[in-house]
Amino acid sequence: MPLSLSRLGFLLIGCLTAALAPAGTAHAGERVVIPVTGGVAEIRPAGLAITFVTPGQRMIASAPSADLTRPGKVTRNGRSAQWSCPDRGLTASADVERGRLRITLSSSLDEN
Repeated sequence: MPLSLSRLGFLLIGCLTAALAPAGTAHAGERVVIPVTGGVAEIRPAGLAITFVTPGQRMIASAPSADLTRPGKVTRNGRSAQWSCPDRGLTASADVERGRLRITLSSSLDEN
């Protein structure tokens, strides 16, 4: 399937964003942008809101959770990010596997 010039340009911008994004930390309220097949995933660690952006379209995959508190330090490394919500015992990571966004959540607390 051939790519249109606008789609190819959008994909290149997404790849450049990932390549040029500095490894290190981000402020807790910032969004993390990770290139995925066909566009980019925008993740807001505060509330774990996830939006997919493709040429001419935005799709909300996960609305923000009011139950999640402000996260601690967000660490970015190219096409991945990690953060935690210490008071909730939650750790999260986002990365790309075969062009698809993968979110991993784990909790150190048991809830009954």
